[in-house]
Amino acid sequence: MSTNPPTNNNNNNDESKSSIDKDNKKEQIILPINDDSCKSEKHKSTIDMYCKECNKFICLKCFKNHLSHATNNIMVITDLVEERPKIIEDLRIFSKETEHKKIQNDEIFKSSVQDPYDQNFLKISNYFRSVHDALHFKEVELKRELSSHYDENRENYIKLVSKMEHDIKNSNILFKELKINQNMNNNSNNSSSSNNNNIYLDFFKNSVRSKMLLATEKSEYEFKYDTHLFQEGSTPVSKFTDLIELIHIDNESENQPRKSPEPQSLFPLIIKEFSKIKTPFYTSSFKVLNFTLSVYIYPKGNKDQGNSLSLYLDVVGERNSSFKVKIKFIMEIENHFSKMRNIKRTTEYIFREDSARWGYKSFIPFSQLHDPELGYLLDDTLLINIDIINATIVE
Repeated sequence: MSTNPPTNNNNNNDESKSSIDKDNKKEQIILPINDDSCKSEKHKSTIDMYCKECNKFICLKCFKNHLSHATNNIMVITDLVEERPKIIEDLRIFSKETEHKKIQNDEIFKSSVQDPYDQNFLKISNYFRSVHDALHFKEVELKRELSSHYDENRENYIKLVSKMEHDIKNSNILFKELKINQNMNNNSNNSSSSNNNNIYLDFFKNSVRSKMLLATEKSEYEFKYDTHLFQEGSTPVSKFTDLIELIHIDNESENQPRKSPEPQSLFPLIIKEFSKIKTPFYTSSFKVLNFTLSVYIYPKGNKDQGNSLSLYLDVVGERNSSFKVKIKFIMEIENHFSKMRNIKRTTEYIFREDSARWGYKSFIPFSQLHDPELGYLLDDTLLINIDIINATIVE
């Protein structure tokens, strides 16, 4: 590269100005270069060089201020003119490589950021829904048990109070009757014999009733009850809080040391607006041992099993004609209310070219699936889990 400043040639200046004017009509490209030097107000001179060390465009009059800089840090316009074809080709390659890198970053973001985010967001929702459901069912069970004991105690209490009120009423009546009998007995001398007999008979009857009432054991009026208290046991709320604190999100950024990721084995599949689907269809696909798998669903049942949902695991996508893969897996329909109600089937099958689909004609009856109180379709959304227990290539 020439280190001497070029001569100030007017023709060259005119060509440069003309080129600049044409470029100004095009889209302006903003580069991180300090372009506040050698303006017309300063030296009235054309920019002919660029100093890398100062990151500035300079002219002939400025050059003397940059003599101390390394020669390979001064770029001269004449050199750039000679390199123009190479610069253009380098820009083309740069643009193409950068575009390719952008696509790679898009794919990395989707596979390493967006997809894990979506999966873990759903995982968190399902986890806490299960915890909530388990706690709710336990709450209902305990309250039902407590209410049963309460109802039994209340029934005994009402019976006891009713008996006591009845005895109090009878005692008051007998008290009045015996007082009347006593007064009538005092006046019996002036009465006929038949009247005296009636008085004595009434007295006798009331006295017997009174004796029977007074013979009532005091223990019969004691309220007997069972006490049932809620016990937190070894898991008070504070311990639940401590356990909740252990639930966290691991930081697995590029700057953190990480273990080699284990192959994904659980594949949750979400089918929205399920009841609107009338024909058989494939779910979203997933990878196992470089094979692409999907679940094939008959929303109205398969052939003679029109009263049940049919589900099949299918090896889809490209595969060679001699492929054989043995897969042991769990196919599961998830309950929105409680994981304890999940319906799951475990099976093992060798998938090959002439038999690349395996599953169940009758997985769940439609009467059970579409019952809103059972919780298998919530907001018309069906949740299916495929859990790959083991997968091996068969030689």
